[in-house]
Amino acid sequence: MGGWVRLVAKPYRMRKKLTTGEEREYIGYRIILPRRLVETLGLEGEAPLVARLEVAEWYHILDWTVPENRALWRRLPEKARLDLCSKKLAPEDLCTHTETLTVLAKPEDLQSLGLDPSRPVTLEDLVEAVRRKMQAELQVQSPSP
Repeated sequence: MGGWVRLVAKPYRMRKKLTTGEEREYIGYRIILPRRLVETLGLEGEAPLVARLEVAEWYHILDWTVPENRALWRRLPEKARLDLCSKKLAPEDLCTHTETLTVLAKPEDLQSLGLDPSRPVTLEDLVEAVRRKMQAELQVQSPSP
């Protein structure tokens, strides 16, 4: 079961008795794993898991196999379509124009180019950011008369 699994974090209240005798209430969050995922991973009892959690945008939540939702596809901004395709949240037939490739980069390197490392980066974004940085460096090296 590769790819993404949609999970929901649900808040719950918990009470904790302090050593002073006072009681405090805290909000915690629970994520329930779907049975299919648990069976696929072969989880029994306690098991360490590695997960990357991310807050979903509204377009991540839609089922893109539903015809009514597919009609929205053309109206989504290009960045949103690329985001859905990169996360394998859209059907392959909607993502025929893209392929996700991994480019390893330190977040601070992307930030130094003016890019947001938490967002998908297109090749065009990367080329444009490098072009801007090169132009800025050239202007610093050759002062105007």
